[in-house]
Amino acid sequence: MRTRLGFALGLVVAACLPVAAFAADWQFDPHIEFGGYYDDNYRLTPVDGQEIDVVGPLLDAAFVFRAVGPVNTVAIVPRIRSVYFPDERDQDTNDQFLTIDAAHVGERSKLAFLGHYSREDTVNTELPNAATGVDAGGQLGTITTRDNGLLTLRNRRELARLSTTFDQQFTQRVGFEATAMYENASYDRSAIGGQVDYDDISASAALQLASSQTSQTFLRLTGSKYDPALVLPEAATYGAELEWRQNISEKQQYYFRAGGTRVRIDPPGVGPTTSSSSFVAGAGVRWYTVRNNVLLDYVRDVTPNGSGSVVDRDEVRIYLGHRIRPQTEGFISALLTRDSQAGIGLVGQERKYAALSAGFDWRFSREFSLTPRYQYRWQKYQADDRNATGNMVSVTVVYEPRRPVQ
Repeated sequence: MRTRLGFALGLVVAACLPVAAFAADWQFDPHIEFGGYYDDNYRLTPVDGQEIDVVGPLLDAAFVFRAVGPVNTVAIVPRIRSVYFPDERDQDTNDQFLTIDAAHVGERSKLAFLGHYSREDTVNTELPNAATGVDAGGQLGTITTRDNGLLTLRNRRELARLSTTFDQQFTQRVGFEATAMYENASYDRSAIGGQVDYDDISASAALQLASSQTSQTFLRLTGSKYDPALVLPEAATYGAELEWRQNISEKQQYYFRAGGTRVRIDPPGVGPTTSSSSFVAGAGVRWYTVRNNVLLDYVRDVTPNGSGSVVDRDEVRIYLGHRIRPQTEGFISALLTRDSQAGIGLVGQERKYAALSAGFDWRFSREFSLTPRYQYRWQKYQADDRNATGNMVSVTVVYEPRRPVQ
């Protein structure tokens, strides 16, 4: 598995460096966040008396190297995230990330590559926060996480992902879109009932039909192959979707999606192959104004996770930001998910998870801002009468020297 991780990361660099070579006007844009962190149930256990209460300093630093040319763009973003807990040293985390995003735009076509590598504690991968995929930069219609909430063992995940998208416009009304993605996840402790190493490959092809300059309809075919480690069954999916999307501007977007997916389970050994069907759906809006920032998105899809299963996931993302004063913005965000077993013969059980957050960002100088946050988390498994809850509070100072003036 780790050999495949290195190979995947090498593909990321090989794909993106040619674009970087032809890009120009490199910029350096750091984002450094430092402050204090408190959580009264850090691993979100449902067992009374076994909650782990942590408090300590945190550091989250991302360094964006960006180049923009006439037809090529590239962004290289190394990032580290560390949390130190003086009274719970075995819960300290030190996570590393690298993202490479490159694109080439032709007269009628666009080719984009996105590579991502991370090594992080499963507290962060399996219990996503409310702002995951929700705040600025969030994309509509995409499942944002592959968490399963299982934290029985202290664990770390190493992940490599490479994706590419190709768009071709044949005429003003007709176009073609193709996507492909490879993902490899490897855990320090791979075990059934916790996290399991896996490979996942997926692809899609869509016919684009434009009814106006801002409105498009997509007729899309999808397919994927999920291969978990140990003795767990492989899963293959194939399906079709119909999507309508309206991009009035970069600040106002809408979409609706509906379709179906067939899931085929191939158990190891001589077990019988089984198949089942799931429906997929989505609807959302992304809307910016001078004072408001809104994202509302519902997605239902078949997706794998680290438990060794593919699941039917219903996901709701909400972000409501409002500029109270010229230098102060308040926000409320939420991530709500429900996982149910997709297909017969897979390991897994129904799970519900919610993360709700509120806070504000006060920009007290050109380069610095103060950001207090509160987050409430809740989780329940169908097979367990208990539910787990936790509260998190953080107060951080953010340094962004190139942040635009509002």
